[in-house]
Amino acid sequence: MIRELLILHHSHTDIGYTHPQPVVWKLHDRYLDEAMDLCESTADDPEECRMKWTCEVSSTFLHWLERASPAQQRRLEALVARGQIAFGAMWGHWTAMVPEDVLLESLAPIAMIRERFGAPVGVAIQHDVNGAPWPLADMLLDHGVEHLVFGINLHSGGYPLTRPLVFRWRAPSGREVTVFSGEHYNTFSREAGLREPSTDNMAAGLDGYFAKLRAKGWNRDFAFLTATHPFMDDNNPPNPELPDLIRRWNDEGRMPRLRMVTPEQLFERVALEDPASIPAHGGDWTDYWTFGIGASALDTALSRRAHSAWWTGRALATALPPAQHDEPVAEATLHHLMAAAEHTWNAFSTGAAFGPSREFEPVSEAEQRVQKSRYCAGALSLARMWRRDLLDKLAGNPPQCRNRGLLIVNPADTERTVCLRVPNEVYHDQTPLIGGTKHRLDVMEAMHHDGSSTLLGPFTLPPFAVIRRPMAELHPAVPAGCAAETDGIASPFWQLRFDPATGDIRSLRHAGSGHECFDPAAGWDFFGAIRETVAERSAESIAAQDPRYDIYQITEATFAPLHDDVCHWNRKWPARHERAGNPLRHETRVDAEGAHFIRVLAMPGVHGELRQTITLLAHEPRIRCEAYFNKAEMMDPEALYFAFPFALANAAAHFDTAGQAVAYHDDQLPGACRDFVTAGSWIATAGDEGCLAVACPDAPLFQIGGFHFGRGVRDAAGLDQALLLAWPANNYWVTNFRPSQPGYLALRYEITRFDRYDPAACARFAAGAARPPLFHPLGTAARGDAVLLACPPAATTVSYLKPCPSGVTVAGLRDHATRRCIPTPIPTPAL
Repeated sequence: MIRELLILHHSHTDIGYTHPQPVVWKLHDRYLDEAMDLCESTADDPEECRMKWTCEVSSTFLHWLERASPAQQRRLEALVARGQIAFGAMWGHWTAMVPEDVLLESLAPIAMIRERFGAPVGVAIQHDVNGAPWPLADMLLDHGVEHLVFGINLHSGGYPLTRPLVFRWRAPSGREVTVFSGEHYNTFSREAGLREPSTDNMAAGLDGYFAKLRAKGWNRDFAFLTATHPFMDDNNPPNPELPDLIRRWNDEGRMPRLRMVTPEQLFERVALEDPASIPAHGGDWTDYWTFGIGASALDTALSRRAHSAWWTGRALATALPPAQHDEPVAEATLHHLMAAAEHTWNAFSTGAAFGPSREFEPVSEAEQRVQKSRYCAGALSLARMWRRDLLDKLAGNPPQCRNRGLLIVNPADTERTVCLRVPNEVYHDQTPLIGGTKHRLDVMEAMHHDGSSTLLGPFTLPPFAVIRRPMAELHPAVPAGCAAETDGIASPFWQLRFDPATGDIRSLRHAGSGHECFDPAAGWDFFGAIRETVAERSAESIAAQDPRYDIYQITEATFAPLHDDVCHWNRKWPARHERAGNPLRHETRVDAEGAHFIRVLAMPGVHGELRQTITLLAHEPRIRCEAYFNKAEMMDPEALYFAFPFALANAAAHFDTAGQAVAYHDDQLPGACRDFVTAGSWIATAGDEGCLAVACPDAPLFQIGGFHFGRGVRDAAGLDQALLLAWPANNYWVTNFRPSQPGYLALRYEITRFDRYDPAACARFAAGAARPPLFHPLGTAARGDAVLLACPPAATTVSYLKPCPSGVTVAGLRDHATRRCIPTPIPTPAL
């Protein structure tokens, strides 16, 4: 028998979705003010029905705090002391694409809130989203947060194990966070019928809910639900009727007893349970929802490039005195990066949502889409400017000077040997440097092959190297070791063969081992483009006027059962897969950087041409795969893939999430998403012949062993895990994400081979792809070699380098053997 029902009252935070993003911030300012008024007005009521308000995430509270008067802050402090205001530990509800160091920095406000307001901040809350990166568990514990509430929204998703469920989530380190994986948020308002508030309505609704709870196997004598607002599930104000309803229910002697709680009070109740009744489960909580970022492929690429520039900026700042760090720009970039990784991307009323477009939808969709894009593009603009300014400070350039050399930096923890494509105006000193503003180019951003730049090098750069070279020592690079023929290209490390008639790849052979790495029997071309669509629309889809209905069968009329955990996926939806046509043209060429195979293809869903370049680098065992195309406007559901069919026997796939290596299936919670994965920076597959790793600096989505979207993969047994399908773009979501994304896209993947699977080697390889060597004009003809950080042990990689105001540098050193990232003070580099 349920004797007590605990109710958590909060505002669910979507940075967007219901309102444009700038409006959301202002609304939450008002909501906290309203909540404080209600808390004070019920301060003398019985504890169980006293208004208690939880700031679900810290981002909206921080926005309020920047604007709150001293008197308002004192009121808040008093209410915290009374146990009526509480705080969730996380900045926002995260997608799986959030980078490790950004996720870590997002937890920094915990200490301030504790110290300044005396709040315990002992519980993190992840509502809506269907998962969380595995390292989050360790990060929470490191910040003194031992508990986590999940309220998964099953729409277009899924949840692990069962729910509701109390369990101990075993972190990568082996430590454990206690999780209450509960119902979708606001279930109390829905089940208790609060749109027509009366205790009789509440009794009828809750009796039905408790019957469902018993049917699910819940055997504890308490239950837990959350409440936002009866008429606003998201971005809602407090419900002023709730305290009185709870009081009336209890005064009438109804059962179960209702009690409004803070997150900490929930886990005080959980702590009374028999520890033996709380199971433990370890593994990545792989998210079902992140496929939506494929509907904003350009924004995703911009935010990932922005993170790489911000990472590099922090590393460069460690070599400068604190006064030169320009912290305001760094903090503004971090805010943009966090807002970019937050789970809300667009309006609830996107054109694909629930049938025909309504008149206001295009305006609402465009307004919020542009605001979200502003976070992604703004992060990139700020991060590049900050990085450029720090390079200029490191170079010691005066406000205006002539170029006398190059400052070259390797911002990754792996040795690189590269040629740098330098603009001719820099190489030939044709333009003075004015305030360091002109050039912010790196080897991957640099000039096209149009004669306006010169390849210099090669340069062999140790990990985190910072070198200065006078221009007199810099000479054009000379091609060496590579070859191009009519049916193939070769480098000292790889040989690629293709069919001259079709442009299809015939062979990809690793020179050192002789390993043939391409499997034509898989049925897909190497780096072959594939378009996925619904093969034939059903009568039900046509009647619903929803082309996505054949994949996810939900309408406004069938939405309610979603909250009863009814699955709406059509696991057997009919998919069509179309390949690119024969090449319109193809060519090979060799330069000092490597050997290049370029093919230009006609591709369904693409305006004009799809251009692909496969480069075998001359000085490193890397393969660079680039695609450039103009995506056509398409409102019907579709997806774009690039296939990597590797030849490996007994292959097992691995990927990283927020820096932690995860074995596909084996390192995932039961029931977590296996249809696709979101790679932080790399995915790899290893078998009897070795290991092949793919770095994904622009696009993190992959499917493993076949086309699985919406299929509900539960077990990896029988999947050919040597087949990796990069999945950069789709428009499958029916809300929150763009229904179409026309425009130009440029995407890059890099590939290498190892003799065996080594997560540290994969991470270092991916770091080199995400943060390639940089150059910056040097106003003096100086020469010198230095490093930002001595190379760590072989099993360890560098997750971040962080400058501190005290002048101390902190390095996040990830030990892949113990699965821990340890913040480690290191000597400040002397450059």
